[in-house]
Formats: sequence, structure tokens, C-alpha cells
Amino acid sequence: MEENNKNGCSNTFWILLVMFMSHTWIFCGIVIFFVVSCHDLIFPEDEDEPGITDTRRPVIMSSLYDKDGYGFDIIYMTNDKVSDSGYNKICNRPSVVALENFIDNDSVNLHFKYGYKNVDIYDVATYLESLRRDNDYCLYEIKANATLGALYIGPNPDIPDYAKTFSPTCLQGAVYLSEYEIRDRHKKVRMYSYWGCRGNSYKDERFSHFSESEVIKE
Repeated sequence: MEENNKNGCSNTFWILLVMFMSHTWIFCGIVIFFVVSCHDLIFPEDEDEPGITDTRRPVIMSSLYDKDGYGFDIIYMTNDKVSDSGYNKICNRPSVVALENFIDNDSVNLHFKYGYKNVDIYDVATYLESLRRDNDYCLYEIKANATLGALYIGPNPDIPDYAKTFSPTCLQGAVYLSEYEIRDRHKKVRMYSYWGCRGNSYKDERFSHFSESEVIKE
């Protein structure tokens, strides 16, 4: 009888031990699964990676211009701040390299028939964005170049002392679109901005949007 009791106690001990170990492994498994599943939340990508910056970085910087010199300067920028390695990965993606080559080999100029003097800046921005295949960067800015920008100087009925000269280096007064205007390009109402000017307009206005007293000193 005593031997049976001993065997029973021994069996009970091993059963309890197995149950305890089973629950322990289950608990550990749940913890491991939780940590792995939430890794990106607990340890954000590039959070501690050397070389991370506090600003976004340019992915593509290029220019479009026709035979008369009219055209636009464009900048594609990362959507978020990135580390050195992350930035290099984005810039070396085949789709990014292909887009840069497409812009540089006159394909965009060909689309607009090599004539930018009378092209709406929104049409250029819309076409450029249609070519982008990645979501880690965007068309950050498009601005009339010096030749096209010079057309945005002239009498403004709302500014008596309107600016009468255009700086090809400062580009003050040249029409441009920021990333926010580019993002909202499909809205019915379009907003046109002018570099270094306070005002904007609902249509492309080719006259001065700043006064002589507001000229930026270079």
C-alpha cells in the first residue's frame, strides 16, 4: 500500500512538473511571438542606425527646358527622414534610376513637344507624378527656371510699385508648386504660388507678385 502511495505521489509530481513546464513554454512562446510581431513598434526601423538625419533628402534633382531655354527645375524628396543606408537604397532602386534616366534623356521634353513657354505648371507636375512608382519619395517642388521666370515680371493692378526687374539667381516671383499643391493637383480649384512672394492666385498670372520694396537683397 505504501509503495502504491509512493508511486502515486511520484506520478503526480511528474504530471504537475510536465503541466508546469508546458504552461511555461506556452507563456514563453506567447512572449516571443508578441516581441517579434511588434518589433517595428518597439524598435522602429533606422531609429538607432548611424547616419540618420533630422531632415528629408533629395532623391532626384533635375531640370526640364526647351530649345529656347524655357523650362522648370524639379526636386523629388524622401517622404520621411532616412539613414544613410536607407537613402542609398532608395536612390539605387531600379525604378528611381529609370525615372531619373527618363527625365535626363529628353523623354519628358518630348512629351511636351519641347515647348514649355505656354505649358501650365500643373500639367508638368501631374505628368511627372504619373511616372513615379515608389511611395517612399514624392515630387517635392517644381519651379519655373530663370528664362521662364522672367515672364512673371510686369504691371500688377494691385501693386502700384510692382517689381520691375527679375533676378535669374534668386528667381523671386517665378511660379512654383510645393509638395502640398502638387498633392492637391486633382482638386477643382488650383492654387499657384510665386517664389519669394506673399500672395498666390487661382490661375497662372504672368506679372509681378511683389513690390520694389519687397525685393530680396542678394
